[in-house]
Amino acid sequence: CMKFDVSGPAGVPDGVTDTYDQESYTDPITGYAYIASLTDKPQNAIGAKILREAQAYAVTEYTPARECYDDAEAGTFTRCPGGTTLFEAEAALLEKERGINQRTSFIDIVRQIGYLTQ
Repeated sequence: CMKFDVSGPAGVPDGVTDTYDQESYTDPITGYAYIASLTDKPQNAIGAKILREAQAYAVTEYTPARECYDDAEAGTFTRCPGGTTLFEAEAALLEKERGINQRTSFIDIVRQIGYLTQ
């Protein structure tokens, strides 16, 4: 299953009517939410797997880099590894933003392929 539903930063996706559980990913940069249904055949739930992996990256990689940068910019460095400079925090954040953009772009490509195969 490669069907995704998408909502803007403040909305719930239209057309989410599946009775299966759902996997979701919220792009932390744009606020767009992506939702894919799980199925009774998990090996076929490609969309759900992609979203699960993207959400894990957002939580474990992007969020700590964003928090470190925000602290570094404020001059506190409380959520940064020891010895981090503002320049290093910004470089790390930009790297993680690229990772978010790569994942979101891939999700959008898979979404378009899903629409073509319906």
